[in-house]
Amino acid sequence: MITNEIGQKLHNKAVMGDELKPREQAQLQEWYDFLDGEETALLKLNVRNSEIDELKNQIIKNKEGVLVTTAKIQQKMDEIEALKYDIEVDWKNLVENDREERMNATIYRVMK
Repeated sequence: MITNEIGQKLHNKAVMGDELKPREQAQLQEWYDFLDGEETALLKLNVRNSEIDELKNQIIKNKEGVLVTTAKIQQKMDEIEALKYDIEVDWKNLVENDREERMNATIYRVMK
């Protein structure tokens, strides 16, 4: 593999219309191929970085969705706890009322 400096010189020579020897032409072509390979790798890296950025954006959106869903679940859990409390109060009142009704029924029977 030739250095960039030699590659530049051969390139300039070819661009200016100077004739290259077969060995120089082969070296220049090898240098072009090397540069093409580097460029391709860089483009692939850029595509990969773009894909990574897109994945990051999707993760952020999904995280936001999870946070919203978690907040909704917490709200529902709070509502369930409030309903449990209301049911417990209603149950105690029902038991107390039932007890009072039985007492009144017993008193009524005794007094009859």
